[in-house]
Amino acid sequence: MSRNNSKKTAFIVNIGKQFDLIDKTKDHISFSFEFFTYSEKGGESFEDWQKEQILADLNNKLKHFSGKTCNELFLDGTLEYYSHFPNDSNFIIPQNLVGTAIKWARFRITGARRLIGVFLNNQKDEKNKNVFYIVFLDKDHRFAPYKKKNT
Repeated sequence: MSRNNSKKTAFIVNIGKQFDLIDKTKDHISFSFEFFTYSEKGGESFEDWQKEQILADLNNKLKHFSGKTCNELFLDGTLEYYSHFPNDSNFIIPQNLVGTAIKWARFRITGARRLIGVFLNNQKDEKNKNVFYIVFLDKDHRFAPYKKKNT
């Protein structure tokens, strides 16, 4: 005689849905603040962005970006990679990132606002290949300043 255990069945179905969700989002970008820093020569603090009433915009963008892959964000112009730390940057490379295998990149937030960070170049580490490590908040586009044309 077989017994129908509805709680057990619901639990198993729920676990299955969670694994499906994880599988579907495994290539989506995620964000880490492990290397986040700010100083006179490197970005702004969360408090600075809060005072300017732009922190909520950043949070909304992070939520939006998290539902996409790096390729989607690159193709729509939101994500840009740099071949090296920009020579004309108004920022200084944080000491804990000097000499590490990283790829600098930026996310366009709105207007001149940018989110600056790195991807780790460890191709063997599949788990972290889509993690963007936020290093700087850049409200005035000072990380890689615009080059004015015809001046």
